[in-house]
Amino acid sequence: MTRPIHEILKEVRSKAGIDLETVSKDTFIPIKFLREMENGQWQAFSSTAHRIGFLKKYLAYLKIPSDILLEYPEFYPVAESVENVKNEKPAESSLIWILIVSSVFLCLLLFLLLFNKDARLKENFVSVDSGYVLPDPVKENRDIKLKAIDDVWIRVAVDDKKIVEKILKAGESISISGNEIFIRIGNAGGLLIERNGETTGPFGKLGQVKELRINNTGKKR
Repeated sequence: MTRPIHEILKEVRSKAGIDLETVSKDTFIPIKFLREMENGQWQAFSSTAHRIGFLKKYLAYLKIPSDILLEYPEFYPVAESVENVKNEKPAESSLIWILIVSSVFLCLLLFLLLFNKDARLKENFVSVDSGYVLPDPVKENRDIKLKAIDDVWIRVAVDDKKIVEKILKAGESISISGNEIFIRIGNAGGLLIERNGETTGPFGKLGQVKELRINNTGKKR
């Protein structure tokens, strides 16, 4: 028959020549609880977790393997375990609802951010097809001139190939030729475009970023 665990605790401590005051000082377990454990007064503890927590700490201090608890199923009463599960269910349910609401909020926030980003992209894109499509597609003049009236950063791609990225100083100009020209402007208020003797621009406010697409093929896209 398995000996009561409280007898084992008291016996091991006594053989080691350690008094309860020393144990309490080393483990920070109040002497009151040490006495109750050695006297088998387990009902004095407020819960199973409280009881087992102090017991495991005491066992470790006395260098008794905690596996010994497997021989004492009374330290894991079924009734209290069921009660703990019942008490945990409302908390789990609340946590699930919090997670659901948080997920919906994050999805809505992501949608709004993407929507606003798309709106900003559309706002910054200026298609100039209508002003630059040659009325007669047989004409071969595909040249345009970018003229800076203020320092302006530009990136130019012709027929899907990047050809230049630089800062045009005020008064500088650069000639571009191609069927379809895509221009990103870092200072929309500082750039003019000249073609066939006509000048268009500026395309926005100073400091504003704009993107232009010029179609020289006579076809809209």
